Amino acid sequence: MRGIVLASGSSGNSLLLEGSSGALLIDAGLSAKEILRRISAVGSDPSAISAILVSHEHTDHIRGLSVLSRRLNVPVIGTLGTHQALIRQERGGKTCTSHIQCAFQTETNVGDFVISPFPTCHDAIEVIIVLRCLMRAPTLIFSSRGYARVTVTSPTP
Repeated sequence: MRGIVLASGSSGNSLLLEGSSGALLIDAGLSAKEILRRISAVGSDPSAISAILVSHEHTDHIRGLSVLSRRLNVPVIGTLGTHQALIRQERGGKTCTSHIQCAFQTETNVGDFVISPFPTCHDAIEVIIVLRCLMRAPTLIFSSRGYARVTVTSPTP
């Protein structure tokens, strides 16, 4: 597994996770054009992205979301509250390709990745703070508060 921070901060957030059979983009807080440029600049292939996970609806996490989702023809994953907030923000504009709802304390599978969201305090509707990646042993704990911690454990026999 490879994790690449494409952007982090109040001007935009985006993290690319690459697995053995595809990639997952977490947040799209820059323009679609800039995210695609940064993905290419690190030697990755944007067409490997199978979905975009949205941690919450703030602009620095979704700026390029709708355009990028349509351009890559991939679904957007988020909680019901986040999806409802995104629909309100789109206000009749072009929407994302499709939405996949994930719920707190349940697992959503996307290729090599298992998304397990947990609630946290933040000034947003519903914030996802934990993503667990099941690729043999790695576990990635992701927080929309601007940091990620990767813990690798031994595979279970």
